Amino acid sequence: MSDEAVEQSPQSIPQWQLSIVGDTPKDLWTEIATWLDPPDIVSLQKACRALNRSLYQKSVWITALRQMCRDHSLFFPSYPVDRMTLEHLQRAAMGPYRFKTLVERNATFAGHAEDAPDLNPAYDVRSSTEAAPMAKAGCSYLVPGGRFLFTFNCKELVLWDLGIVGSNQKVKAPLIRLAQVQFKAGAFLGMTKGVLAVSAVAEDKLRVAVAGGKGTVTVKAYDLGPFNSHTPSFRPLGKLSIDVSHINQAHTQQVLIEGHRVIIQPGGSGSPEFVIWEILLSKYAVIRVEDPHVTPMGWELNKIYIHEALIEFRSTNLRIWDIPPDFVVTFGRDLNPEIAISLAYRQQLLLAHSVMIHYPPLNDEGHPPFRRAMAAVTNPHQAALPLVFDVLWEYGEEVQGFMRYHLDFTRNPLREISAALTPTLKRTFPAGYAIVGNPNLTGLFAPADFSISLVKATMKEMGSGVDRMLRSVRDYVYTTKGPEAELNVCSRPQCRKRERALSTFKFCSACHLAMYCGSVCQKAHWKSHKPGDV
Repeated sequence: MSDEAVEQSPQSIPQWQLSIVGDTPKDLWTEIATWLDPPDIVSLQKACRALNRSLYQKSVWITALRQMCRDHSLFFPSYPVDRMTLEHLQRAAMGPYRFKTLVERNATFAGHAEDAPDLNPAYDVRSSTEAAPMAKAGCSYLVPGGRFLFTFNCKELVLWDLGIVGSNQKVKAPLIRLAQVQFKAGAFLGMTKGVLAVSAVAEDKLRVAVAGGKGTVTVKAYDLGPFNSHTPSFRPLGKLSIDVSHINQAHTQQVLIEGHRVIIQPGGSGSPEFVIWEILLSKYAVIRVEDPHVTPMGWELNKIYIHEALIEFRSTNLRIWDIPPDFVVTFGRDLNPEIAISLAYRQQLLLAHSVMIHYPPLNDEGHPPFRRAMAAVTNPHQAALPLVFDVLWEYGEEVQGFMRYHLDFTRNPLREISAALTPTLKRTFPAGYAIVGNPNLTGLFAPADFSISLVKATMKEMGSGVDRMLRSVRDYVYTTKGPEAELNVCSRPQCRKRERALSTFKFCSACHLAMYCGSVCQKAHWKSHKPGDV
């Protein structure tokens, strides 16, 4: 049949009568929605009534919520989708994007500005009088998603249900002990405080490792789940005991878990050895690191295990150890859970020398000498490269802030690591504020494409001698955006003019942090901004 005959056929439909929306099956629109970000789905819903009817369905937004959790490494069972309304599903799926908009709308680059807006919680927080243990770094863990909290005190391991995130309907409701393990007396010898680590091993299953004890360090691993079908319960996977009686003041400060692998340095800073335990294979390996040019590994330093590499963050540099996936299988020993393993030299295996990288400065001036510094990974639960982390530093009594870095690394066929460390930005606290303690492990979990740090800082009134009264505590939210990625604001509090074109305001040549719309504001602000007053 010729093309002319086809065009004249009564069965043919004129092109102007075709409808992209009406003639596209609804299940195809649903499939298209699975490939879109939630804001794009909302935009499609607003396009016309037909698309609104096709996409404004629970099945579409459950899929969108599941995909959002995958993208941002959130634990999907944090959201009881079967009991959530369509509006709650949409709100939850849009959460990271709404949070990003909220912060950027109120953001300021000028950390010295006193008129920067304060962000307050949308809902009241829970009362501190509830019968639940306080979240503590190292012995508690808030599962990404904000609903489930683990606590461990060597007497019991408890999973708490804090309620649905973003809902103010159950703020007054009591906390729920969702699951727990009671340990026998002496299970963790001589210890009342232990450490724990949590890792997601499936969409609805978590894996937990707990450790504690003096003289003998005991490590136990559990699976927890599934969450979607019924109330979860702890299922024991195995036990590991380590003899540290020969180490003075041995103290385990951190345990890491990823997949089937647990890494622990049982002697803390008193011993450089650490143990790798393959849970499902019931095998272990005692590792030592030999490098005469570096100090022994100190487990009190912040560490993360990612892509089969152990990364240790220090104040001026970081170190990376490669741990091949078959290392323990090939060189390890079989585990007898009833016998404490020894850290004796004859059992130790040599791990390849570490790769050490010094933190590069952000500008040519370099860093002033550190008085005190500590590193914190902004989103440790995401375990994705490039790794974003902050080095919180103290240059002087009144000058404190942080530098942000991106770390990426690759391996050649011989598994030799090549790493790239890139500085992206630096920020300072307003005058008089100082960093408070170590990063809170139960702090804010931020959207993956909007990695941030929630840093708590205090301001103290100057007094005589050591008498300083605490005046205020503030939380600072920092974005990964550099100062040249958005329209900036003049640092002079009385001006606060926003630039009309990108990067038209000039930085202070002394600190490279404050910026001004012109010389008038720079001179007017100099008295409070000059070195010693920032």
